[in-house]
Amino acid sequence: ILTDLDLPKMNGWDLASEIRTTRSAGVIVLVTGWPVEISQEQMHTRGVDFILRKPFNLEDLRSTLRSVCAQPVTGIF
Repeated sequence: ILTDLDLPKMNGWDLASEIRTTRSAGVIVLVTGWPVEISQEQMHTRGVDFILRKPFNLEDLRSTLRSVCAQPVTGIF
């Protein structure tokens, strides 16, 4: 799942947490333009696997997707 941090009704962190309550498998990529440092622990706690920072270009997106595809499959999403 590729989602933005800034969403109309909830933020991307909350969406990731909601998804993780029902489905533990799958990969969540959070897209953000916020200039804050996000730790691996914070990502793990909130159910996010990767951060893609804005502004990003096509190569940034490709690199992130390659990393996503390299993840072991842990179950059916």
